[in-house]
Amino acid sequence: MKCGTAMLRAGEPSEALRGLRAALGRWWRSYWQSRSRRAAVFMLRALDEKTLHDIGVDRSEIESVVYGEPSERRLCYKPDAN
Repeated sequence: MKCGTAMLRAGEPSEALRGLRAALGRWWRSYWQSRSRRAAVFMLRALDEKTLHDIGVDRSEIESVVYGEPSERRLCYKPDAN
């Protein structure tokens, strides 16, 4: 064995390959999370005011509802006094 090299057992991926696989997995999950959020914004924007009101979202809140943390959401919704 040469200095600075490691022996691999048959069938085991190298450390670099495991790191690449992990990085690609993170990128893939991030990519699909981004696409699903964009689709959610698109669908919520397509709703009419009454439907948005029924689910408790003001049109100005759509992005914060989709992209924000639930604890950071600033509520503009005011329930009817009926």
